[in-house]
Amino acid sequence: MQELSQRLEFLQKQIQVLEHQLSELKEVKESVSAIDANEEVLFPLGAGVYIKGKLVSSDKVVMNVGRGVVVEKKAADALKLVSEQIKGLEQIFTQMNAELQDVSGQLQMAQMEMMQQQS
Repeated sequence: MQELSQRLEFLQKQIQVLEHQLSELKEVKESVSAIDANEEVLFPLGAGVYIKGKLVSSDKVVMNVGRGVVVEKKAADALKLVSEQIKGLEQIFTQMNAELQDVSGQLQMAQMEMMQQQS
């Protein structure tokens, strides 16, 4: 029963991480879709500090592709990649939720059996 409780807690934490990642990716997708050249935006400098500026071009973005490597991509290609990432995370999210429900059910059954044995 302790293993089931630990598994349940692990799944809950992982689902929270996935929800955060999905939220971030959806914000990125919305931002890239809505941005226009010559639009005034806030550029992050780090540690919560921003600077106002105007975009020179909105047809290309620079994105992190992992391990600290950034590449320049066409905005349309970046949107496609982000959409694929969202789709993949949503599939994982669905699988993890199903597993969470299964583990939760197993835990409830184990608790009921334990209570019946004690009576």
